[in-house]
Amino acid sequence: MQLIARLLLIAGSLIGSWFFAQDALNFPIISFIIAMFLVVILIAILAFRQTIAGFFRRLLGKDEPGDEPGDESKDEPR
Repeated sequence: MQLIARLLLIAGSLIGSWFFAQDALNFPIISFIIAMFLVVILIAILAFRQTIAGFFRRLLGKDEPGDEPGDESKDEPR
């Protein structure tokens, strides 16, 4: 857990250094805010991974929209 937090803080500092000087007084605050945005994005991806995977499968044409389990729309006549 500590390794994940450290990697996210390093990534936040790296992204923050593209836009702000590292010797600015508010750089630690900005890098922390960027790291928190990365945490939120990571949690959102993990929470919606099945939906995201289904979207990309449909986008690439690997399956049809009615292939999700529990979806009875395939049984209805068209």
